[in-house]
Formats: sequence, C-alpha cells, structure tokens
Amino acid sequence: MRILAALVVVLLTLPAVAGEDVTFTTADGLKITGTLYPSGRKGAAGVVALPMYMRQRSSWEPVAAHFTKAGIDFLAIDMRGHGDSAVQDGEDLSRRAKGRDPKLFNAMWQDALAAREFLIGKGADENRIGLLGASVGCSVAIDAASRTEKIPGVCVMTPGKAYLGVNTMEDLPGYGKRPMLILSSKEEAGGGATAIQEKLGDAAEIVLYDERQVHGTLM
Repeated sequence: MRILAALVVVLLTLPAVAGEDVTFTTADGLKITGTLYPSGRKGAAGVVALPMYMRQRSSWEPVAAHFTKAGIDFLAIDMRGHGDSAVQDGEDLSRRAKGRDPKLFNAMWQDALAAREFLIGKGADENRIGLLGASVGCSVAIDAASRTEKIPGVCVMTPGKAYLGVNTMEDLPGYGKRPMLILSSKEEAGGGATAIQEKLGDAAEIVLYDERQVHGTLM
C-alpha cells in the first residue's frame, strides 16, 4: 500500500518538481505522450497517473512532488484522444473522445500498460508500479489491472460503475483481492465508490469526503 498511500499527503505544501515530456508506443501502435517525474532512486517504485475525461496530464502536476519525495517515480499521461496523444497517424482522435466513443475508452487500458512498461525501461521496479486514476481514469486503471497480475494495486479518485462504456463492475473479478484505495466525495460515492468497495471487501480502503464538487482531480 506504500505506493498508494503517498496520495494522502497532498495537503502538505511542496514546491513543484520538474518533469520531462516523454513518448512511448502502445501494443496497438499508438504514440502516447506523458510527463515523467523521476524520483532519482535506482529501482524505485512507480505510479502511472491517468486523468479525467477531456483533461490532460498537467492536471496531476500538484501531486507529483509528493510522490518523488517519497522515492516513487511518477508518470502522468495523456490517454488516447486527449492532449498530446490526440492525433494518431494524422487522425484526430479527440473527436471520438468528445463523442464518447466507447470503443476508444475501452482501448485505453493499453495506454496504461504501455506506460508501465516505459517506467520499467527507465529503471523502476516492475513489481512495484501501481496505477492512479481520476474519474474515467479510474475505469481505465481497473481495466488495465484486471488484465495482468503484475500491477500490485491501484488508487481511484471518484470511480464509477461504467464510465463512458468501460464496465468497471465486470472488470473487478479479474482484479481480484489486490489492494485498492478508493477516494470519493460522499455526494458521488453512490456512483461507484461504495459498490466497488463492497465488491472487493477487505482488499479495498475507502475514504469519503464531505466536500462537494470535488470530482476526480478536483480533490
């Protein structure tokens, strides 16, 4: 849980940390752009951060320093159809993203797994790379983790049961009983957070906030 627990220190004030823009290729041949915030530690743990719908990797900048200070390599990415990963071989996938094409969102798990492989290539410990998602990024994180046992756990911020056609409740059996940290406002908990926690049981830790209108990275 150390990888996941780093998120709970976000109320502390830390100076911004410099990131490096990087690109890598998914299994289906798409080029994904991310920003890597290295911890500077050899064999560090790692986190791949997945943004909300129509948001970009820069939305994770406020928390990057907390991870690197904890000795964790942090990689925030623009998923396909978003930000600098929108245009692929001359096709602007942002149109499909804006149109909420479920086929596009159901393929984003490949972006997350390719990001994991990129971190491994940069020297991160392959056994200690978790996923962090916000809103639909939660769905993508759980979808990706359900496809491989190599991801030790995920943290999700305002998860849903089936955001944009990605059916999280159907993916949970593949996720199994690995650790999951679930963060949500109380007003949105019924949209997926409590159902996911009930499905996973003791493997999941849920934290609910009284604040309103704090969906995903707006926390």
